[in-house]
Formats: sequence, structure tokens, C-alpha cells
Amino acid sequence: MVVGKKFKICVFGDSIAYGWWDFEKQGWVSRLRKFLEQKGDYRVFNLSIPGDTSKDLLKRFKNETKPREPDLIIFAIGINDSQFYIKQNKFIVNPKQFERNLLKLIKQAKDFTNKILFVGLNPVNEKLVNPLPRDQSRALKNEFVKKYNEIMRNVCKNERIKFVNIFDGWIRLDWKKLLFDGLHPNRKGHQKIFREVLKIAQSLYR
Repeated sequence: MVVGKKFKICVFGDSIAYGWWDFEKQGWVSRLRKFLEQKGDYRVFNLSIPGDTSKDLLKRFKNETKPREPDLIIFAIGINDSQFYIKQNKFIVNPKQFERNLLKLIKQAKDFTNKILFVGLNPVNEKLVNPLPRDQSRALKNEFVKKYNEIMRNVCKNERIKFVNIFDGWIRLDWKKLLFDGLHPNRKGHQKIFREVLKIAQSLYR
């Protein structure tokens, strides 16, 4: 790191990365920002938008990244892609398109930096999100969340990109206690994601 130069991190995600339902610290990205910026040599931009899919993110990624010139890009997207319309039995973003979108995001991100990190999806409480309370026409199921998480993991493996596997770690725990509404992490859940992201991110900015 150049002396006097801030190491800049851009985080692109959805409502989970945005920080919904973490009333104390405003989410894992906010925790990451506070932790790093206290050190004085870092700037963290949370560019997450609730409801975003990988398709939505592609539309805005370049324009929002270019003026910030990040040294590290973190993607935390995908759980909205895995939602499906119950009657049509159709995904919001189908698996093949999701994979293509991730590859496009990686290609675009490499125009700015080779330091890229993907944060995987967390499991959900199907009793509360099948169907979704805010939209009864849509639902989430862990078999699909896991499928999209595996797509992301495999893309990262093939592209040699760092990946934080939230799903496999949480599924071994009493993970429903880490959720606020069946989908979004609560305070404990956000704290756990923060710790897991920080551990891997440190290998990219040291």
C-alpha cells in the first residue's frame, strides 16, 4: 500500500449487504467499514441496493465503480436471483443466466482490480419465506439457495476468485437463530458474516 493512499473497497450487494434488520450496527458491511476505517488507511463504499439481482447489478456496476477506483471489490449478490415465481415455477434469474452474469461481473471488475471477493448466500427459514410475506407470488427454498450458492462457488473456483461460503458454514449450526425474518440476518448473523468476510478479505488487502 502506498503511504498516504487510502485502500478503497467497494461492496455491491442486495438488502442483506445493505444491512437490513441489524438495528445495532447496520449490517456486516457497516461493521467492516467501521473496523477498517478506524485504522485510518481504508475507505469502504457500500453500494448495495435492496432487491437487486445480478442482472440489476450489471446495469449499474461500471458507472458506480469507475469514479471510486477500488482496490478491492466485494460482491454479495444472488439470493434474489434464486427466488422463484410459485405458479410459473420460474426463477427470477435462471441458473444459466446467473452464472453468465457472475462471469460478466468478474470480467468487468478486473478492469478495475484483480482483488475480487464473492460472499455466498445464507440459508433461509422456509416456514417464513415460502411464500415471501411481502409478495405471495414468490418464494425461497434452501434447495435453490444452495444451488445458486454452488454456482457462485464453482465460478469463483474456476476463475480463481476468493469465496466466502456462508451457506455451508451456517447449515451446520442452529442457523435459524441467526435470521431476523427468515431471510435477512439479525445482529448475530451480520456479526458472523462480518467476521467471516474480514478473515478472507484480510488476505487481499494486507
